[in-house]
Amino acid sequence: MTAVQRTPDLLTPRLCLHPLTVEESRRIVEEAPNAQDRWADGFPREDDRDGVRGFLHLASSGVDPAPFGNYRIDLDSVAVGTIGFFGPPDDDGQVVLGYGLVPTARGHGYATEAVGRLVELCRSHQGVRAMLADTDSDNLASQRVLTKNGFAFVREADALRYYRLDVSAPA
Repeated sequence: MTAVQRTPDLLTPRLCLHPLTVEESRRIVEEAPNAQDRWADGFPREDDRDGVRGFLHLASSGVDPAPFGNYRIDLDSVAVGTIGFFGPPDDDGQVVLGYGLVPTARGHGYATEAVGRLVELCRSHQGVRAMLADTDSDNLASQRVLTKNGFAFVREADALRYYRLDVSAPA
């Protein structure tokens, strides 16, 4: 397995987006915290484990996605969710974003704050032209998170709503 480049923590006014290492990712997938891990009730969710599995697959195939890997969303040093990318920018400069929080952390603006921080990250990288995301058609809260961060609705298909944000132009 390749060594994954260490990305610094990304901070927001209330959150720390901690870039996951391979070892931390394995603990999440296996639901086996060590003594230093502080996880909220319900963490990790199945969606967290799925996203982290993608990161581990990239790392095991020799791809270093940094800084376009996965991040643990920490509130007061406790993991309440994950956010991240499905890999580095593709040939068109697009990255795909995914995120989620444990139920007790929802409804406080944390997802909006975390997505906003990754929008800033993408705007600072010349290789990224657009961010893509999708939500279940009935997930109105996630749709609001995306639109609050400037994502535009693109289309709906197979019970999913697709969104896009151009990050190559100044905000």
